[in-house]
Amino acid sequence: HFDETVSVLNSSLSDARRYDEYRRILNGESRVGLGTRSAIFAPLSNLGLIVIDEEHSSSYKQDNAPFYDAIEVAKRRANLEGAKLVLGSATPRIIDRARADHNIYHLVRLDKRYSLNQDKDLIIVDTNDPKVFDLKVSSLLTLPLIDEIKKTLSLHQQVMLLLNRRGYAPTYYCRNCHQLARCPNCSIPLNYHKREEALVCHHCGYKVSALSYECQSCHEKNFLPLGFGTEHVYEELKFLFPEAKILRLDSDVSSSNVRHQVLASFSDGEADILVGTQVIAKGHDFPRVTLAAMLDADASLRLPTYMANEMTFDLISQFVGRAGRKDLKGRVLLQTMFPDNPIIQLSAKQDYETFYTQEMEERRKYQYPPYTYLTSISVKAMSLQRSEEVANMVKSYLLRAIGEKKFNLYGPSVPYIAHINGRYYRQILLKY
Repeated sequence: HFDETVSVLNSSLSDARRYDEYRRILNGESRVGLGTRSAIFAPLSNLGLIVIDEEHSSSYKQDNAPFYDAIEVAKRRANLEGAKLVLGSATPRIIDRARADHNIYHLVRLDKRYSLNQDKDLIIVDTNDPKVFDLKVSSLLTLPLIDEIKKTLSLHQQVMLLLNRRGYAPTYYCRNCHQLARCPNCSIPLNYHKREEALVCHHCGYKVSALSYECQSCHEKNFLPLGFGTEHVYEELKFLFPEAKILRLDSDVSSSNVRHQVLASFSDGEADILVGTQVIAKGHDFPRVTLAAMLDADASLRLPTYMANEMTFDLISQFVGRAGRKDLKGRVLLQTMFPDNPIIQLSAKQDYETFYTQEMEERRKYQYPPYTYLTSISVKAMSLQRSEEVANMVKSYLLRAIGEKKFNLYGPSVPYIAHINGRYYRQILLKY
C-alpha cells in the first residue's frame, strides 16, 4: 500500500541496517515506521498516528535496562506531538477497556471480523477422567484429540497444537533419592532438552549436559524426565502420525530466519501439523487450519497473579481464532483439568463482553486494578540476609513517608521465584 515509504525496525537488524533506516526516516524518505516495541522511538517528524496492535501483549514492557513500557511512551509521545494513538486488540486489557467505558479513551468496535466463518465446533476434554487416555498410546494426547487429528489429516487439512512450555520435560527426577535437578543459580528445576541432551534453566540460561549430570543429593546419574514440553509433544506426534509432516515452533528456535521458514512452510501447506508455544497463538492467518487444540488450557490459571484470568482468556481466545479462518469450518479442542471453569468456557467461545463484566466484578470485589493502583517494589541482593534487611528498610521508609494516607502495604514477601541468577529477591506491594 505504501510502496517504498516504509521502514522496518526490530532488534534483529544489524547496526548498519538500523542506521540506514533511521537516516531514511530522518530524511523523510520513510513515512511509516513498522516494528516491535523499540520502534516507538523512531525519529518520525510531523507524527500523526501511532498504532499499537495486540495492545494486550505483555511484550510491550521491557523488563531490563532501559526499562520502559512502549504503550506509556506512545501515550506521552502522542500527547507531546499532537498525534492520534490507536490501541488495537480483540481482547483489550481490562484496565484499558475500563478507561474506554469511562470516556478516558474512545471505544471503537469492529463488529465484522476478518474471518466471516465464526461458527466453530467446541470440544472440551476433562483430563481428570482416566477414560480419555490410553497410556499405551500417549499420556498427554487424549483419545478425543487423537481422533480429531486423524479426521483432520484424512481431509488434507491442517492442525495447530499449543502447549505453552518449551523443552522436552520441565523436571528431571532422580530415581534414587527422588530429588529434582535444580539450577545452582536460581534454585528452580532445570528443564530437560532431549535433542541437545542438556539441562537448561529458562530463567538465567544455565546449561549443563544431561548425560554427565550427577544428582546433587546422592551423586547418582539415574534420572527420569517428568512432564511435557513442546519437544516431547513433537516426538509423540511423530510416533502417532508417521506419515504427517510436523513442524515445531518455540523460543528454542532462536534464528528469526528459521522461524520465518517454519511459518512460511506451514502457511504454504507444506506441513500438516504445527506444534508450539504461545508464539503460534496470535496474529497468524493459516487458511487450511481447521483444528486448533490446547494441551493444557488452564496452565496460566494456576499462576499466582490477579491477572491469571485475563492472561488465560487472552491466550485461549486468540488461539481459538486460528481455526476456520476462511471457508472451512473450524474445530477447537481444549484439554483441561477445569472443564467447568467460566474462564475456560468464555474464552473458548471468545465471549469478551461477558468475561469483561465478570472480571470487573471480581476486581471490584477484591480491590484490584482498575479499582486500585498497584506498585510492586522488588529488592534483590547477592545474599538472602541483605535482601531481607533492605526490604525491611524500604518498608519502614514507606510507612513513615506515606503517613496517614489511605493505602495497604504487603510484605516484604517471598516472590513466586525467590532466587534468580544468583540473586535473592523480596517483594513489597503497595495498593492504593
